[in-house]
Amino acid sequence: MSFTSYVLMLVIDPTTRHAVGLIKRRGPAFLHGKISFPGGKLEPGETPEAAASREMREETGLRIDETGWTRASYVTDDKSYR
Repeated sequence: MSFTSYVLMLVIDPTTRHAVGLIKRRGPAFLHGKISFPGGKLEPGETPEAAASREMREETGLRIDETGWTRASYVTDDKSYR
């Protein structure tokens, strides 16, 4: 069984403790106008932290160093997530 690895970032403002979300304007039509979070697939050989920084930069323009992430993991073999 083969798995594709993804990252999803939840960014929390340390001052206000508010989560930062994005309003989807691209991607599947059913997501347009919905709140989402930056994320995407890991590239071959990429660490989750490197992928998180890359995806955040690509999707929001924010530059967050790879050391700026706190990792929380969730793995599933539920086919609905593929």
